[in-house]
Amino acid sequence: VPGPITDARSIGTNKLISRGAGICNSALDILKHCVEDSYISLTPTLTSEEKEILLHAQEPIHIDTLARILKKPGNEISARICRMEFEGKIQAYPGDFYIAN
Repeated sequence: VPGPITDARSIGTNKLISRGAGICNSALDILKHCVEDSYISLTPTLTSEEKEILLHAQEPIHIDTLARILKKPGNEISARICRMEFEGKIQAYPGDFYIAN
C-alpha cells in the first residue's frame, strides 16, 4: 500500500488501486499490458518487409543502408524497425545500427 488510508497524501494512489490499477516496474510490464489489451501483437508472424530487414540485419547494419537496399524512405524503415524492436525481432545499437535477434 502506498500510504495509510487516513493520510490525505495517499488518497490519489489508494483510489487508483481500488479501481484496479496495477504496478509497473519495467517497460516489459507496459508491453504485457498492451498485449493483453490487444494494442500490439507479439506473434511471430513476419511480413515480407520484416523478413527482408532481418535477412540483411544478420550483422550490424546502418538504417540508411537498409533504406537503400530496400529502396524505401528512411522514415518508413525507422517506423518498421521501431515496431520490430518492441516485438523483440531486432536490436538497436549506437549510431543507428541494428541487428536481428
